[in-house]
Amino acid sequence: MRNPYDQCPVYETEHFRLRLVKAKDAADLLECYKNPTLGVQGSAANCFVGPGGYGSQTKREMRMFIRSWQKAYRNHQFVRWCIIDRQSGKAIGTMEMFAAPGFLPEGTGGVLRIDLPAPYESDVYLAELLQLAIERFYTLFGADMIVTKGLPEDTVRLRALTAAGFAPYDWPDPSRTDYYIRSA
Repeated sequence: MRNPYDQCPVYETEHFRLRLVKAKDAADLLECYKNPTLGVQGSAANCFVGPGGYGSQTKREMRMFIRSWQKAYRNHQFVRWCIIDRQSGKAIGTMEMFAAPGFLPEGTGGVLRIDLPAPYESDVYLAELLQLAIERFYTLFGADMIVTKGLPEDTVRLRALTAAGFAPYDWPDPSRTDYYIRSA
């Protein structure tokens, strides 16, 4: 198994290219985080939060988030990929994954975050990114299962999660709610 922290893999899907997030992505990513969708708000659980909360109102704040993601990558905490629209070449969102033995009581669990702006929060795009995670991340991170957040009012994301084989998960920690899980 290749260690994603030694060299971050780059992925191509039908609509997207994913690579490690870079400082130059700040201006483009601002659109995703300035007015966060329900999916982005759900991803904020247990994350680094800047001065304005989870979301950025300025390029400076966005660069601060990116620096924190790059530092976490260097410290082998998680990988934050930039999602680039292949047609426009523009950075439109991010996808994060990490896994750790014992993180979930059942085995080696991974946490997946997918942050997309409103125009991309669709069944098609979410299904494409979830499929990538299913095909690549169990092996890449040595995970037995993957959990991700799905807020009850986020019907599009919940539909995509269910279609990809994720099911509601009752986390042993009662402060963590609205998660979905899929085993390898």
